Amino acid sequence: MNKEIAGARAWLKRENRKWPGVMTRVPESSWPPYSPANAGKMVMVFRSSEFLAQVFDEAGGTRISVTRTRLNGRGDWDDGIHWDEMMKVKRECGFGEVSFVEMYPPDADAVNVANMRHLWLMPAGMELGWKLWKR
Repeated sequence: MNKEIAGARAWLKRENRKWPGVMTRVPESSWPPYSPANAGKMVMVFRSSEFLAQVFDEAGGTRISVTRTRLNGRGDWDDGIHWDEMMKVKRECGFGEVSFVEMYPPDADAVNVANMRHLWLMPAGMELGWKLWKR
């Protein structure tokens, strides 16, 4: 690991100590930079000591993009966000009563630029999930 990555990891570790263990809404003045492709689409940002969640208003609906707030030895965001952690992030961002899905697109449409997970709001009227079997 080089000194630059080690420094970034140490800085993030200090920053993470400033945040609570639950997702907290981040004021717009403190939002992270985003790509021109997402300009104007980001509507909310949440942060905890472990995760960053960015909420986007997409043409197809709402998307939540989640990453850990620590770097691995290569300088990438740590990977391996578990299902129960995604549920906790979704709930703490205020979407606990709403169904989201994680999409796995065709190879030609895949974008894999960071260790992030993306949840998409279920379209109204679309029924998926365990409640179908509970009836």
